[in-house]
Amino acid sequence: MSAIILGLFPLLSLFLVTSVFRESTKFMLGSILWLTTWGVAIAITHTASVDGVLSVLRMIVRLGLLQYKKDIIVVDLFFVD
Repeated sequence: MSAIILGLFPLLSLFLVTSVFRESTKFMLGSILWLTTWGVAIAITHTASVDGVLSVLRMIVRLGLLQYKKDIIVVDLFFVD
C-alpha cells in the first residue's frame, strides 16, 4: 500500500503547477500523515496482541495444562523471571 501511495507522488507533483495544486497538496500531505500513523497503529496493535498471548501462556503454565515435557521446556524459555 505504501509503495502505491509513494508511487503516485511523481504524478501528483505534475498537478502542482496547475489549478488543482491545492487538492494535490492536500492528498500528498494526507498520504504522508496516513502512512506515518498507520505504522504507529500497527506497532500498538502488535504490542497489545503479543501481551495478550503471553498472558494466556502464563495462565496455561500456572494451571499446568501443558501435556508434554518438551512444551514446558519451550514455554519456560519465554518466562525466565
